[in-house]
Order: sequence, then structure tokens, then C-alpha cells
Amino acid sequence: MKRVLLTLSLVLMLLTACEANDQTVDSQVIMNSFPEIIEPHNPEQAEQSGDVVVFLEGMRNRDKWNTFVKNVKNKQQDQVTC
Repeated sequence: MKRVLLTLSLVLMLLTACEANDQTVDSQVIMNSFPEIIEPHNPEQAEQSGDVVVFLEGMRNRDKWNTFVKNVKNKQQDQVTC
């Protein structure tokens, strides 16, 4: 009996986790809103252009990242380049 209840509980959890989300976002719109990178550039150039750059010793342009995280927590649409 315990095995049946455990199996039923597991199936219900999986079905609940796989439930469709009503808040769909058009990923094509988000992908097109980032500027196209014309030529590869090094991390220093990325930092100068305002991108968020993560090094082993830390993060550059952290203020832009913090603003992004704050906006996401407030459910405001935002974007960041890394």
C-alpha cells in the first residue's frame, strides 16, 4: 500500500512540475533585442562597452548586473549582456 501511495505521489509531482506555464515569452523578440556582435573582442573591450564581464577574480560592471537582478525580482523586463 505504501508503495502504491509513493508511486502515485511521485507521478502527481512529475505531472505538476511539467504543467504548461501561461506566461510564455517570445524568445525571438528577446534574442533580437541584443546588439549583434560584429567582431569578437576581448574582456577589456567588453567591459569598456558596458558588458557584464566575469573573471576568476571577480565581476566587472557589477552595477549593471545588480540593476538587472533588481528588475527581475520586481518582475520588470530587462536584459543584460555577458
